[in-house]
Amino acid sequence: MLWSSILLFLILPIIYRISIDSNLDYDLYYRKIVLSRFDSIGYGLLFSFFHFYYKEFWEKYKNLLFVLGVVLIFSIENISVDVWYYRKIIKFCLLSFSISLLLPYLSSVRKILFLKKTIAFLSEMSFSVYLLHMPVSYILLKYFKVDNLEDSLIYLFMYLCFTISLAYINHKVTEDYFMGIRRRVLLKVDGMWVKKTYNLK
Repeated sequence: MLWSSILLFLILPIIYRISIDSNLDYDLYYRKIVLSRFDSIGYGLLFSFFHFYYKEFWEKYKNLLFVLGVVLIFSIENISVDVWYYRKIIKFCLLSFSISLLLPYLSSVRKILFLKKTIAFLSEMSFSVYLLHMPVSYILLKYFKVDNLEDSLIYLFMYLCFTISLAYINHKVTEDYFMGIRRRVLLKVDGMWVKKTYNLK
């Protein structure tokens, strides 16, 4: 089942990217389409498998894999290959794989208390950040012009502050509310299942 899921997540995006007209907009039909990026989940599952079954290898080569991952990411992002099957098929696979190479090392930083709390906080906010980061960027760029390095740094600071602050508010007001409803529903369903299974009154 695990390998079927991994293969499904790795193969489906490639089939999608091959089937789409190469002349279509890169952002709208490739980079920002969920189906086109499912392979990142596939690589996450694949590396989870290695973490579980090959933990010694995971720990032994984590530093080497991290360096290799960083080098690959920068190489991929800075190499300009104007060939459609590289930009819209191969590049996505290589980038997801390269980011996955960082996982063995990054999984060890949670042992540091400060980083553990920071990572836990950002993980909780991640979905809200995902929902809000683009609207925040569009609004800021509409009213704030970025013409030089100083402007870029100011924009980056405002972008991070607004995005994380709004994500925190959304998480507390919206996500927590619906997660509470889900927990109550699951408790009721679980209670009904227990009563039915054990014929309790």
